[in-house]
Amino acid sequence: MGAPKQKWTPEEEAALKAGVLKHGPGKWRTILKDPEYSGVLCLRSNVDLKVLISSYFLLYQIMLPK
Repeated sequence: MGAPKQKWTPEEEAALKAGVLKHGPGKWRTILKDPEYSGVLCLRSNVDLKVLISSYFLLYQIMLPK
């Protein structure tokens, strides 16, 4: 089944948003490997990143830059 889902911390959310701005949407593994964010996002998978950012942007009706 995998590990139980953990609530996202504000630090993780901020790191993910900064990673998307730096590397672009869809570059989930690149964001996870970036030393600037890897420490904060070490317990997250690339799928976790994709799901959160998709939910976040759908919720707020914000389009990601291409």
